[in-house]
Amino acid sequence: MLAIDQFKAVAASSQAPLTFPPYSERPLTTAVGYPERYAVPPHLRAWRHSYENYKPPFYESPKLALNDRTVTPGGWADPAVVLRAEFLAWSAHGRMKSFEGPIQHDPDSGRPLNPLGRTGIQGRGLLGKWGPNHAADAIVTRISPSTGFLEVLLIQRGCGAWAIPGGMVDDGETPLTAATRELAEETGLVMDKTTPRVVYQGVGDGPRVTDNAWIETSAYHYHIAPESTVHSSTPTGLSDALDAKWMTVTPDLIRSLYANHGELLSMALSQWRVTHTAPSAEVRQQLAEVPHLPLLTNMEFLSGRIGILGGSFDPVHNSHIEIGRRAALHHNLDAVIYLPTGQNPLKEHGPQASPQERVDMLFYALRHDPRMFVATLEARVPGVAYTVETLARLREKLPPDQCELFLIIGADSLQHFSEWRDYDRIPTLAELIPVERPGISDIANDEQLRRKLTKELGTSTVTRFLANVVPYEGHPLSSTELRQRIADREENLPLPPGVSEYTTERGLYR
Repeated sequence: MLAIDQFKAVAASSQAPLTFPPYSERPLTTAVGYPERYAVPPHLRAWRHSYENYKPPFYESPKLALNDRTVTPGGWADPAVVLRAEFLAWSAHGRMKSFEGPIQHDPDSGRPLNPLGRTGIQGRGLLGKWGPNHAADAIVTRISPSTGFLEVLLIQRGCGAWAIPGGMVDDGETPLTAATRELAEETGLVMDKTTPRVVYQGVGDGPRVTDNAWIETSAYHYHIAPESTVHSSTPTGLSDALDAKWMTVTPDLIRSLYANHGELLSMALSQWRVTHTAPSAEVRQQLAEVPHLPLLTNMEFLSGRIGILGGSFDPVHNSHIEIGRRAALHHNLDAVIYLPTGQNPLKEHGPQASPQERVDMLFYALRHDPRMFVATLEARVPGVAYTVETLARLREKLPPDQCELFLIIGADSLQHFSEWRDYDRIPTLAELIPVERPGISDIANDEQLRRKLTKELGTSTVTRFLANVVPYEGHPLSSTELRQRIADREENLPLPPGVSEYTTERGLYR
């Protein structure tokens, strides 16, 4: 059996600590045959910024014309020429559907625009469909029966790189069906009744993306129990896979995987380790070496004691992070989910940073604490998001015997709690955890606030959640004040690591 000290030696030999940036921050590589990408400055990446001098090359592989579905029977590619009205109709009727939210269109041509912004190449490149090209990946892990370490099932692609089994979603096929089909076609392993966890749904593979076509991945994590027939099965490289095997999870393996597959595997393990009970010493050591990727695009498979912390986070600052940590500590939470809103219904003006930018900032801020995650549930929905509706959707999907929900709420928000939509329903959907906000209110001893809340919610509800108050004596930061200090180009601001650099590169709040 491989000893823990041997594994530590392997991990220590890695070139550098393994980290990943958010998808929208990754440097874009280019697939073979593509022209050189037009260099786009980070602060001009988003489509909302005017960029008159942007003149990227247009590229489409000759294979697309040969496989035009309107000309060739069984073709997999959209036609090259599509009218603006047709593009808009495709979006309106679900012909082009993105996990990232409503698709933006070029105002002149009607072509769909990549949700992560300018890529430096127009057209479709190697991708057959305009807009999102949907793929599915099957992340399969097990505890090795011989070593006791965590292993992942991988295939070897024709280029020699090792990858997660997966492929494109066929017309009329669901992503989950595609993932299990690709797994069987490439490894010979057929899943039994194991229910996978939805790890990620959104923009993925980078080398092939363009301004007008991109990959959207649905990644599913199957952790195989010892009693499953798959656990002891030997995979075989089939179809376009040169080989298939179980491989021990190490930082070097994650670093070497094809395209964005290292990120998908890290994301799966970040979510799995939050609620997986009593792993062995070997597995705990492995998980400690895996980078924390704190992104949740699907919350329907949560379990344990889960705290929800909503807000604009425009920008996220140190007090936001400390509030989540203190709530987790005081109430023994398995995870805290930061939920950036699209538009706060109680604020006249929307956030200055886009939803994607605020998710990116939270990604940087939370990647150092394995209990903390940012969820895109509300950020991907345009317009106003109401807490009661979000909690109701989660409560409907999450069995009460498997998941306890807690809403973390600041003292300043309690002052206006009755202004929230269906505020009296909220305590029935999640237990409230009030957090002191220094300089605003001493919740537990504020008799006026207690009387007000008792009138609105009833004595038993108020008594229960006032017993949950989390003390916090840190500096009372204001996002409004912080935005002004960023605009004034102050240094040493109370921002988490990575966030200050992000705001500078993107030119935010200036």
